[in-house]
Amino acid sequence: MCLVDDLMEPFRPLVDLLVVRLNESGVSTLDKEAKRALVAVTAFDLNTSAGVTPLANSLERLAQSLATSLEDAKPSLDLPLVPSPLDLSSIGR
Repeated sequence: MCLVDDLMEPFRPLVDLLVVRLNESGVSTLDKEAKRALVAVTAFDLNTSAGVTPLANSLERLAQSLATSLEDAKPSLDLPLVPSPLDLSSIGR
C-alpha cells in the first residue's frame, strides 16, 4: 500500500487544490456533489511528453512505467509535466 501512496503523490496537489476550492465555495461536507467533483478530477487533462491526457490515464501510465523500470532495472518514470497556473485555474470551477 505504501507504493500506491507514493504513485499517487504527484497528483495530490491537484486534489488538494480542488478541496480548497470546494471549501471556499461553501462545501464543508462530503456529500454527493462533493464526491462527484472529486471523482471528476480524474478527467482533468494533464500535459505529458506524449501530449495531453486525462489524469486517470497519466496514473495508469505512471504505474506501467514503474513496472517496466523494475523489469529492466532502468529508472524511467512516465510522469506528467507540471501544470501551469492557467491550467490549474479550471479545477473546481
